[in-house]
Amino acid sequence: SEQLLELQKLPYCAVATSCLSLGEIKSVEALCAQLKWKYYDEISVPGLVTHLIVGVFMRNGEQHVKMTTKYLQAVALGIKVVKLDWIYSC
Repeated sequence: SEQLLELQKLPYCAVATSCLSLGEIKSVEALCAQLKWKYYDEISVPGLVTHLIVGVFMRNGEQHVKMTTKYLQAVALGIKVVKLDWIYSC
């Protein structure tokens, strides 16, 4: 698809996820395999993960991110935090 071609033009990406359903994680893993990106379960080595893909929840009509350990690590390490929609909207 056209979106897939656009994603393939991105530089190296290595992603981790936080607060996604098992189905969403499987979708991310499959897309990573297709794009030759790396998928990591954890953020354990600084500089290795480039993006953290997070699930969001609604509160008072606004989207919020659960402040998980992975989320806090990503923020502290300067990793880009993006919603799941990011991989489908590039």
